Order: sequence, then C-alpha cells, then structure tokens
Amino acid sequence: MIKVLLVDDQNLVRQGVQALLELAEGIEVIGEARSGKEAIELIPQLNPDVVLLDMRMPGMTGLDVLHELAKLNQLPPTIILTTFDDEELILAGVKAGAKGYLLKDVPLEELVKGIKQVAEGKTIVRPQITQRILESVEGLKNDFISFERPDPLTNRETEILRLMAGGYSNKEIANSIFVAEGTVKNHVSNILSKLGVRDRTRAVLKSLELGLISMSDLEYELRVKTSPEWTDVAKADFDSFLKDHAACERKAASLAMSMVQHYPDKPDLIRGMIDLAMEEMAHFREVMKIMLDRGLQQEDDIKDPYINRLLKNIRKDGEVYLLDRLLIFSIVEKRGHERFSMIGEAIGEPKMKDFYLRLAKAEQRHYTLFIELAHLYYDSEQVLQRLEELLIAEAEIVKNLPYRAAVH
Repeated sequence: MIKVLLVDDQNLVRQGVQALLELAEGIEVIGEARSGKEAIELIPQLNPDVVLLDMRMPGMTGLDVLHELAKLNQLPPTIILTTFDDEELILAGVKAGAKGYLLKDVPLEELVKGIKQVAEGKTIVRPQITQRILESVEGLKNDFISFERPDPLTNRETEILRLMAGGYSNKEIANSIFVAEGTVKNHVSNILSKLGVRDRTRAVLKSLELGLISMSDLEYELRVKTSPEWTDVAKADFDSFLKDHAACERKAASLAMSMVQHYPDKPDLIRGMIDLAMEEMAHFREVMKIMLDRGLQQEDDIKDPYINRLLKNIRKDGEVYLLDRLLIFSIVEKRGHERFSMIGEAIGEPKMKDFYLRLAKAEQRHYTLFIELAHLYYDSEQVLQRLEELLIAEAEIVKNLPYRAAVH
C-alpha cells in the first residue's frame, strides 16, 4: 500500500484528490496538510511514501517546504500539483528535489500512474505536460554544480539521456534499446559525471539548458490553421458536433487498443496505448453524458473524409508502416488540440468551456506521446523528415475540405 500525504491550502482540491484516490487500489491517503507549516510538522510524523504538494500557498510556499525538508534530510518523494501558470515554480521545485509534476485536473489513471512511478523511485518530468516549461529553461541562470561545458556525450549516452527526459526508468530504457539494465546504469552514471550533477532530473534540465538534447522535436506546428469560420459552423449545429465528437473519442480508444494487439513486442507502445485508450474512453463517457442530458443519441458512423484522406498517406512498407501510423495519429491529435481550444474559447457556458479547454490539454499530451514513440523506434532525422511530408499533405487535405459541424 502506497501512503500518500496531500498538501494544499484549498479544501476543495484536497477533497477532490482524496475522492479520486479512494477509487484507486494500492493507494491510501494517510493525511492532509492545509499549509506549508503543517506539512513540515506532519511529514516526519506520518512518513508518507509520496507527497502531493501544491506550490502556491500563503505563508510557507511549496518551494519553501521542499527546501526545508531537504535541509532536514526528510524530503520524501514529492509530486508537484500545478496549473499551466506555474512554470517558474515547477522548475524551481524540480531543482529543489521534487520528482515531477502533474496538472490538478489530471485524470485518475494518470494520477495513480504518477504516484506509483514516484513511489518506485522514478521521475515524471515528461515533456507532454507543457512545452512552455521546457522553453523557459533557456532563460534560466546556470546554477548547477558544474559551470563548464561538460565532456562530450557519446551517441549512446545522448540516446539514453533523451529517454531519461521522457521519464523512463533504467529498466524501461534497457528494454527499449536491448541492453542489460546494468549497462544502462553505467551509462547514467557516466552522464551524471560528465554533466557534473547528482541526479537524473538535474541531468535533463542541464542538458536542455546547454542544448545537448532538445525537446523541440516533440513539438511542431500545423502548416494550415483552422479558420474561425469552422467555429461558427460547429456552434451553429452543436448537437451534430457533439455526436461526431463522441464517435471520435470512441474510435480513438478502439484504435489505441488495436495498436496494443498489433505490436506485442513493443512494451513502451503498449503502456502508452493502454493509458491512451483509458483516457479516450473517459472522454467518451463525458461527451455521452452531455449528449444524454441534451436528449441526444448516437447515430450510425459516417466515414470521416479528413481521416480517410490522411490514412491514404500510410506507406505499406513494413519497416515504415508503424512510423507513418504514429505520425499521422499525432497530427490528428494535434488538429484536435487546435479545434478543442477554439471551441473552448468560443463557448460561453462555463462548464462546457472548461470541458473543452481541458480536452485540448489532453490532446496535447496525446500528440506528443505519438511523437515520443516515433523517436523511440526510429532515427530522429527520419522522423522529422517524414513528419514534414505528412504535415504538408494534411494541410492540403484541410484546405480542400469544407468545414462541418464535426471535429475534423
């Protein structure tokens, strides 16, 4: 049983997180702290396995808590619970010893997964949380232990560093690159030594700062932006939009599970697709609730002209078939991120607005997941070249299709 302590000054947040975790097996909330001062008192007494820590609290902040507990050598594995407005605090918190960060509106499955990872000694500094956090690294003052540019990393060390940046454990890295776990541990030790840092998180942050690795290849821009005209069309027949949206979520979950079945030899893909399928089904359930409240029913599936035309770009060559699938699915999620953001901004009803803006954040995680997997299984230059080709093809499809009251 993993013992968790919640630290947040807002009662609703603590109650909401506790209610979520009560649904999870193997996790027990053993206490709550309403302030940083109370956290300092409770943590040594209760000895939690994992702490969920809010950073913005009156008086003693979450950052103060991290520094104080680290100074006392009593800092347990800690996850920062944050919003998109906390970039500087997140970076400061990670550098102060936090093992990662999650959004406060994270789905239960991801929250549980994060707690279990941290309890096992892993980190969850994953690039899909927000690109803005990574971009802000460029402006940081270098306050790491080593101030000189480190000795050059080997190609293998750079590859492992990229996987470390993705939050993978030594065992997961070993499975991905087909070497022994002990070999990975040796490479990680060499990386830490060369960078002059004492842990994996600082290694990733310093490497980003020095430009030794880059997460920019996980982010990209669509070549054609959706016109505001699409938003008007979707809002004018919002019932039809909801029906199409529900079908998209259901199909996305089905697609993710088909990937699990088709690639039994790829454990990283399997884990990612199972998490994705669960989240897509949770979204399907939420859309269906909205539809039922409006007296709407599902209709027979209609072929999506956008998806059908995009899928025609998949090459049948066995060596690149998976690459094309991963990149096309990423582009579809990227387009969904754009359009859910547009709908969220355009809708006046607060609950519906929050729903679609939350879904837009989820789509961001999804499209970077597919890109991460592409980089994991293929050479980065090959990934970026093919991504550019598919983005150009997708742009032509969007330009030549009329706007509908549908996600695509």
